[in-house]
Amino acid sequence: MAAAAAMSLVLGDDNLLGEILLRLAFPTYLVRAAVACKRWLRVASSPAFLRHFRSVHPPRLLGFYANGGLCRPSEFWPARHPPELASAVRRAASVFDAFPCGRWLYVMRSREDGCLLVSLTVSSSFIDAVFSPLLYPGRDGVILPSSSLAARKSGIHCSCSSFVLLPEHSNDGLQGLKLLQIFRDGKPRATVRINVFQNGEWGLHTSVVTKLLENSILEVMENGNKVYITTKANIFVWDLVSSTCSVIDYPDEFHRGFDMGLLWKVNDSGVYLIKVIDESQLRIWLHRTVNGNLGDWVSMDTICLNTVFTGFGMPVGSFKLRYAGENPGFVLLEIECGFFCFNIHSKTLEKLFQMPPRVGRVEPWFASFCPLTMIWPPRFPTMKEGHDLQE
Repeated sequence: MAAAAAMSLVLGDDNLLGEILLRLAFPTYLVRAAVACKRWLRVASSPAFLRHFRSVHPPRLLGFYANGGLCRPSEFWPARHPPELASAVRRAASVFDAFPCGRWLYVMRSREDGCLLVSLTVSSSFIDAVFSPLLYPGRDGVILPSSSLAARKSGIHCSCSSFVLLPEHSNDGLQGLKLLQIFRDGKPRATVRINVFQNGEWGLHTSVVTKLLENSILEVMENGNKVYITTKANIFVWDLVSSTCSVIDYPDEFHRGFDMGLLWKVNDSGVYLIKVIDESQLRIWLHRTVNGNLGDWVSMDTICLNTVFTGFGMPVGSFKLRYAGENPGFVLLEIECGFFCFNIHSKTLEKLFQMPPRVGRVEPWFASFCPLTMIWPPRFPTMKEGHDLQE
């Protein structure tokens, strides 16, 4: 009786219960604990607790989708993981099951709820689709309307570049999807449009005409109410609320080296810029927007990759930055012998792919990369009237 009373005293304290749940390693364990009773569900699913849990346990990287170039099919590279995540890793790789030749499916973007935006070939033409292999393994993807059809409906007769953007969070795989289109007519200007997916088709949300946008677009990223368009010369920023456009110049040292830098999201107020300079120095800069005004770049860190790789007994060489993920702060690096995932926060290094010998081959092995992390936020059970969990 005394032991039961002591246990009840501990588990009846929400603060102590939260500290206990915080020691669970994965968000999937939170879901299992939440099934115990309504109190545990209430504590585990509260926004404040989830924010704390995420800060301690960032979403675990499951692996990378490596999109094949001309010389090999696309594939999934699992990251090192404990046995508890083996099922999730298998589901992540299952997106290729319906396509015997993986080269015909390219994973372009991923989201923390496990949603994937892919491009695949049907009858020799490319189409975009949304898959959710972690939540719905084996289920067919949802085909999106053609971006070229949306371009023709615009009435603008000129060249068009299209980019589908996944929102950070959504109640379903399609809600909040955006199609960004950049039209050029040969003059020093561009028309930039945002279309939103609704009622099964793309509908115009907003547009702007600007002289600020360079011709060569490298990357498009949505961060809160802003869209960042990276070019070789600078970064074009479009504020979707105020419909204003601005340009961010790169840091002075940015132009050292051949590779272009990559952006991370900080939050709605800024971005990180990361790049390998001098072939072995990983540089990180931060740029924030303060009170609606663009600030300046601040150097945050310089990491000697030769020192990191030597410390792990790995070979060194000329490093190429192939992907940068904002959470949990990892980068994908390529050197002559293979591809490595480096976690900037924990300073851990993992080899993901051993490069086969290249004999008379000049094409890149892989064209692009997309990571997949564990689902966040976790999907908790819904209490139905008459079937509530026990207190």
